[in-house]
Amino acid sequence: MMNGVIVADNDFLMRGILRSMLVGVGQTVFLASCGEEAVAFGTRLQARLVLLDLAMPRTNGLVACTQLRRLPGYAATPIVILTALEDAEARRAAVHVGATLFFTKPFRPASLLQALVPYLGLDPLTQETVARAAHRAQEIAAYDPDPASTWLQPSGAAPPRPSQAMEHGRSILDVYRP
Repeated sequence: MMNGVIVADNDFLMRGILRSMLVGVGQTVFLASCGEEAVAFGTRLQARLVLLDLAMPRTNGLVACTQLRRLPGYAATPIVILTALEDAEARRAAVHVGATLFFTKPFRPASLLQALVPYLGLDPLTQETVARAAHRAQEIAAYDPDPASTWLQPSGAAPPRPSQAMEHGRSILDVYRP
């Protein structure tokens, strides 16, 4: 049986983002456009992790999660629900069907990847790389282009120039380059 990550999302671009993110840390990824396809993958392989969109055609993420949990070997497999719904009811429903984690879209890829690290069986060097990337992503997200901002500056230092901010942004890409 093959060990990989099942990614189910009806959005083509989201599947691509998730695939790129996971392949970048050495994972084999199986893409599904609906929950039905995710469950079909689950019957053919033992995934180490499953990512499910909540709102998918035919079989939604909650139903797929329930069906996967019933498959042999999936009782303890981490299942992550990804959704644009931020309400408490969606979160409770995900927990009720056995989801391990619940992430709302849009999400920061580095933050999601860092949350998935315990389930991916990554070597220590890759884990460190992911942690650095998540930290850099948080720094970039916190950047305030206001010249009066003191973002990452010693007290009294000149504000960063736009080129500095761009260079800082590029540095996160370096983490993912082989």
